[in-house]
Amino acid sequence: MSFKVQKLEEAREEELCSLLKTSATSLFYLSPRYNAFLEKYLGAECHRWACLSKDGEALLAVFTLILKRAPLGLVANSLPFYGSNGGFAFLEPTQPAQKAAMMSAIRDAVFAFLEGLGCAAFTIVTSPFDEMAKWHQSNWQHDFTDIRIGQITFLPEGVSRETPKALIDIFEEPRPRNIRKALKDGVSCRISSSEEDFEFLARLHRENISSIGGISKDAPFFKMVRSFFNDGEYELRIAEIKGERVAALLLFPFNKTVEYFTPAVREDARNSQPLCLLIYEAMLDFAAKGFLHWNWGGTWLTQDGVYKFKRKWGARDMKYHYYTKLWDKSLLSSTREELLKHFKNFYIMPFSAIEEKPLRKESAAI
Repeated sequence: MSFKVQKLEEAREEELCSLLKTSATSLFYLSPRYNAFLEKYLGAECHRWACLSKDGEALLAVFTLILKRAPLGLVANSLPFYGSNGGFAFLEPTQPAQKAAMMSAIRDAVFAFLEGLGCAAFTIVTSPFDEMAKWHQSNWQHDFTDIRIGQITFLPEGVSRETPKALIDIFEEPRPRNIRKALKDGVSCRISSSEEDFEFLARLHRENISSIGGISKDAPFFKMVRSFFNDGEYELRIAEIKGERVAALLLFPFNKTVEYFTPAVREDARNSQPLCLLIYEAMLDFAAKGFLHWNWGGTWLTQDGVYKFKRKWGARDMKYHYYTKLWDKSLLSSTREELLKHFKNFYIMPFSAIEEKPLRKESAAI
């Protein structure tokens, strides 16, 4: 296959959307809308490289990265922000050998571009659906590798509110019991786009994450989701008991995959399992619309409780990787706090790589 590599102009974003939808496993994170959202929210720059047919007419492959200029240097991720999967997208069907040739050509162009800018560090986050994992391991220039357990529930066909059995059958206990408990306790669910419900999600999410010592998404993020994305590009679901809000769930449906983005539940309502009912009803509704995958996102190897929670929803393990090229070795002398402060929402390297060793295995990424 003959092709040429060049930067992709914004004018061809509609073609990129069409390319993404030629594969059932293309994810929301590579969509132009999400990339534009990250540019605005992070104060960053989105760059794309494409393989085009020799005449420039056909878009064959695309690679997306986002740059951030920070006090300690310029960094790039494909992609940043809470483990957003980046990397390559192809016009399907494309044979593996052809993919490898285009990936190599784009890789060379991207690295030349970043080296010319004096980039300090660059990380690619692969997809849990990555069919070219061996190519990445052998051909992507990197100094560090990190791993996550991606978990995907494959939604069965023919499922709806009226015919839920095929979905329930893939769950493990106590999920069916949790759903029955929620219904027995009078939990009801609704879809919302109101400012008040987004504020409820932001507040409850912050409380949940703070209680486990994590780093939460901030209030401006949720406010911007509501103002930036159109109806249908996101879905906010709210659970109530006797008219009082007790849980919330933010989802991003795209192509054939639903992204499980931000769950939140009131501590005093956990026993009534409102989040489980939110998840179950959303799975039913999206399966009925023809969606094939429910993407739970990545789980650290040390997060046993989170892993088991997702697993019992019928999730399959689909590992993916972070490959980091570190040009500025002085960053190895940084502390965990410095990396998180100066490169907020970007992945720099595994924390285990820096000279100040952490107490637990984490990564310099949000």
